[in-house]
Amino acid sequence: MNSKQRSTHRHYIEILRKMTPEQRLRRAFKLSDRAKRIFLQELREKHPGVSEEEFTRILREQLMEKTQQKLRIAHSINQRSLDKS
Repeated sequence: MNSKQRSTHRHYIEILRKMTPEQRLRRAFKLSDRAKRIFLQELREKHPGVSEEEFTRILREQLMEKTQQKLRIAHSINQRSLDKS
């Protein structure tokens, strides 16, 4: 992260700290919705012309793959934490 990015990040954190918990939660939901839309749009661009049934199958596969990656990472972090203690 360069100095401009660090500065922007610090500013963003300051903004978040000034928000109420409800405002932060709403922001998180908006970001999550945006990420989902981008993910779906990119997936459709990678698989143009497939039927809705096929797209749903591809989507499920992608979501399962992403979930498994996250679980592997979480397991790895947890294992390192246990190894240190």
